[in-house]
Amino acid sequence: MVHCGRRRHPVQRGGAAAAGGTPEENEWETEFALDGVANIHRLTMRQDDQIHDLNIALIANKERIIARVRQQLLKLKGLKFWLTVRVGASRETKDGIEEDEKFLRSQNHIVLPAHTCEAEVEKCILEIIDASDNLKLQGSSWQITEVFFIEVSMAKYSPMRGSSYIRLPPVLANARMGIINIQNKNDNECFRWCCLAAKYPCDRPHPERVTHYEDYYDTLNFGRMESADFKIDNIARFEKINPEFSFSVVTCNRDKVFHPLYASYEKSEIHVCLLYFSDTKGLKYHYALVTDMDQMLYSAVPVLALRMRETSTE
Repeated sequence: MVHCGRRRHPVQRGGAAAAGGTPEENEWETEFALDGVANIHRLTMRQDDQIHDLNIALIANKERIIARVRQQLLKLKGLKFWLTVRVGASRETKDGIEEDEKFLRSQNHIVLPAHTCEAEVEKCILEIIDASDNLKLQGSSWQITEVFFIEVSMAKYSPMRGSSYIRLPPVLANARMGIINIQNKNDNECFRWCCLAAKYPCDRPHPERVTHYEDYYDTLNFGRMESADFKIDNIARFEKINPEFSFSVVTCNRDKVFHPLYASYEKSEIHVCLLYFSDTKGLKYHYALVTDMDQMLYSAVPVLALRMRETSTE
């Protein structure tokens, strides 16, 4: 991805540095936002020995970029990041040499604690190199003349996915809510159990127990998706390979205000209403089956429900 902009201010040049700017000779500048959960780290190239080769600049600083991503990963537990490189470029025109600056940007990459940073940083570097190649192939004849800085943008990433059983928040722990909170204490497949509970309703006591649905475990098709820790982003894919299902997903804050997270375009034969909530520390997330969405909303917000009823009868 290439962003263009006219260069108006020259880059300040410092003391002597080896070509390519070794990690020890470059310095990070960091900007924080949103209480530290989003940040930008800029690695400025020292320009006494101008860096003409983008590849050399990226490779020379790869380990330092990896170290910075790993450092933030330890703090944020999961993050989304991308690289941006500001370069100087020039080309010959009929009026002479034209100079400009370009911003080469990688795609967004997600790193979780269970993953290593090296592979994702290397992907970013390759994407930056591809962006520079595309710059030359666009017929514009731009040539990179120097590298000004490498920027790593990072933000906390908390994937919205289900996990093992957790208790309902106090504001929702009421039998009148019509919520079945499946007690999958030995796995992270709450999404699967909710789907099975909707497809095969239990008319026996304690419908929250996994044992009622174990016989139907293999009746759902997840394709190549992992059924454990199932992400909301994957629901649309699940619907495509299980067309009998459609979904509504809501979440609720401490003030009993509900927010929609997902809604199918059309209702299918089995429409599954899910409540998505977290534990008190916000570390684990869980799906619970809502057997009657209207009942849950009215029970959670009785005053609002009363007002709605009064309005509808006026």
